[in-house]
Amino acid sequence: MPRIPVEPPPPSHSGSPGHSGPNGGYPRWQIAAIAIGVLVVVLGTVGLAVANRKDKGADTEAAGVVSSAGANAASVAPAATASAPPSPSASAKASASASASAKASAKASAKPKTESAGQFGNLPNASNTGVPAGVTLKKKSGDITITKAGTVIDGIELTGCISVNASNVTIKNSLIKGSCAEGTIGPHYNANYKNLLIQDVEVDALNESNTYSVVAGTDFTCRRCNLHGGGTGIRAGSNVVVEDSYLHGNHVGGESHNTAMSIHGGNNITIRHNWLQCDGGWNCSSALSLYTPDGAISDVLVDSNVFSGGGYCVYGGVYNRDTGLVAAHQVRFLNNGFLKNQWPKCGDLGPVAGWDVPVDGNVWSGNYWYPDRNKKVDP
Repeated sequence: MPRIPVEPPPPSHSGSPGHSGPNGGYPRWQIAAIAIGVLVVVLGTVGLAVANRKDKGADTEAAGVVSSAGANAASVAPAATASAPPSPSASAKASASASASAKASAKASAKPKTESAGQFGNLPNASNTGVPAGVTLKKKSGDITITKAGTVIDGIELTGCISVNASNVTIKNSLIKGSCAEGTIGPHYNANYKNLLIQDVEVDALNESNTYSVVAGTDFTCRRCNLHGGGTGIRAGSNVVVEDSYLHGNHVGGESHNTAMSIHGGNNITIRHNWLQCDGGWNCSSALSLYTPDGAISDVLVDSNVFSGGGYCVYGGVYNRDTGLVAAHQVRFLNNGFLKNQWPKCGDLGPVAGWDVPVDGNVWSGNYWYPDRNKKVDP
């Protein structure tokens, strides 16, 4: 049975325990503290107003201040966002405290924001990947195991998984709906089957498992693929090409660790002109991860992609030597865009990690904050 790699955990995000939770808002203890503080301010201001009225015949303007403070106190309780901090209260001291607390909580509770594919021009998206318009699909059900070399599957809508146990197989112009441990389409790891082509195919893993991959294995090309609904879009080994494809819509939950695409050891890998987006908030490790603990990684071209989501959007596979991990080498990150559509820094904690030390043959060049190519992303 081929070994199925497990995703490493995502890093500690800004919403880890001790900060506000993944649903945003203030922790309950902080809400209670703010409410008590505001109540003290309100009661003190009311007392002063009454005393002034009795002793000096003051007019009712102070009551208006109290009313304003009360209104602002009420506005503190709902979840704050980075773009709309709470209004200041009548008391400058209370305002400074509440504002500082609100800003800290807003930063901790920032939630990823997703946007539709149509907002990103000619990137691979749901409209230009998967089954081409005008193709009529023949419905089928049940898992398929391919054992004959040169088999072509064309124009089907399958409810089930496809296990590829032969070389030179083509799957094209099809919609595949299913969830299986070795991948909804499984070319397998460490097998001798070569040259699987997956082209103009949508694969929907049905949000049934937060650990299974949509496509998993070695020796395959995925071209104009629309992959979604699995724990990970692609888990790749050696001799893999992924191009012009859209990986998105991860199914996450509990303590799952998710990526749009990950490499668990391998060489001769090309990742070119794809939109790789891990949709899963704090469950996402990255959009693309190169994981050397599962095996050496070399000869990887990552060119003209767009990344979004994760603790960091990219793990480059190059770690500080103190970790004892073997660094990936002959890895080239060229002309890739880093999106801010989910987190302000592409990933919650930043755009890239695991590019810690110089390694001969590794190149980081032309990577930028999408869509402005003049704003470079440095590792």
